[in-house]
Formats: sequence, C-alpha cells, structure tokens
Amino acid sequence: MAHLDLKPANVLFRSVADAWDVPKVADWGLSKHLLEHSKSVEGMSVAYAAPEQFDDAYGSTDDITDVYQLGAVFYELFTGRPPFEGQPFEVIDMVKNDRPTPPSEIADVPDALGNVLSNALAKAKGDRYDDIVYLRDDLQALFDDR
Repeated sequence: MAHLDLKPANVLFRSVADAWDVPKVADWGLSKHLLEHSKSVEGMSVAYAAPEQFDDAYGSTDDITDVYQLGAVFYELFTGRPPFEGQPFEVIDMVKNDRPTPPSEIADVPDALGNVLSNALAKAKGDRYDDIVYLRDDLQALFDDR
C-alpha cells in the first residue's frame, strides 16, 4: 500500500539496544483518505508531495509517489530544507515544473548525492526509481564509498 504522505513528521524512531534507532513510518490512516481524494491538498504537506498528487498529467498516485516523497524527506535530511519552499500554491507550481537546487550547492554533501536525489525527485514517474529498494541501494553505495 502506498503511504502518500511521507514527510519528516511521519517518520518516528524506535530505540534499539546496541544498534541504530529503527525508523518507523506513522500516520497510515491518511493514505486511504489521500487515495480517495488524490487531488486534494487537505491534510497533505505540499513540500513533500509528488507532481501526480496535483495533476493527472503526471499519472496516478501509487508506490512510486512514495519514492518521490521519500526523496524529498532525504533532501531535507541532507540539506536542512525541503526541495521547494514558499506559499503552498507556489510550492505546488515548483513541484510540477522546477528542479530542486542541487544538494551540494546548499550543504557539504557529495555531488553524487544530487544524482540519487534527482532520480527520486524526477517529475515523470518513469524516470524515478522503480522501487524504494533501488533508492536505498544507491544511498548505501554512497555511504560505502565515502
């Protein structure tokens, strides 16, 4: 099932003895509401929403929508800000039409991170990772190469 409202506030961490904290995704109840009202911005954080959540021309919402949203969460994790900022309707326009500033222009991160996040944040769903596992693998490869 697609979550459709991934954002930092919906990622919680559970402490684990002798290991990294484990992330858990919360607020699954909203996913059903968003599926039924996919073009409504009610209850949605537009800064993390994918283009298809605003315009049918980008296709329907599904698990690849979550890839975009997780890319937006990672973008903020690495840069300190979401990919697009402004008033909600300005952000919606940017989500549909603009490319985010490369992360390396905002924070001290490798240029290669920009390529990974660019794939996750692609406007066209066919240009995004086909599965969240591929995003994870590319981020792991960046970590392993450092």
